Amino acid sequence: MVDGIPSELAGPVSFEVVPLHNATLATDDRDALVAFQLEADALMAQVRTAGDQLDEVEERLADVREAVKRSGDVPVSVLEEARSVQARVDDLRRQLEGDDSVARRQFETPPSIGDRVGRVMWSSFGSTAAPSAQQRTQLRLAEEALLAIMPEIAAVMDRVAELESRLEGLGAPYIRGR
Repeated sequence: MVDGIPSELAGPVSFEVVPLHNATLATDDRDALVAFQLEADALMAQVRTAGDQLDEVEERLADVREAVKRSGDVPVSVLEEARSVQARVDDLRRQLEGDDSVARRQFETPPSIGDRVGRVMWSSFGSTAAPSAQQRTQLRLAEEALLAIMPEIAAVMDRVAELESRLEGLGAPYIRGR
């Protein structure tokens, strides 16, 4: 006996996993199901990356606002530009992640990109059935919407970089990462 386990069971044990084929709604093409699930997972990774980019923009905008407040030589118009960029970021975030403010008040909100992908993943993973037409449609709609906002996220990032450069040129205090 080793730690209360019989010696014949204490060593490495090998076994083979065999599917039971007893699923009620099993797909004939398991590889296609797995490929669909991997596609959904990859799209969710892109959604998370877009969210991370918006987080970064918001942090940089906070630094821009702080630099404007600390400098007497920077025109207030830069702060107004930063607020304009923040409004655009808020809109992009609503498209990407939904409107939590409205949802908290028990109002219906349109599905966000992340909602669509998340629901497809939730209903598909752990399922043995082939992806439904609705799941495929939701994934396609999410992908199209994400592709539409990615250039806008890049444009917002460029606009923040321009604001940071402008502040640097005006002699504003140190901005993180510059």
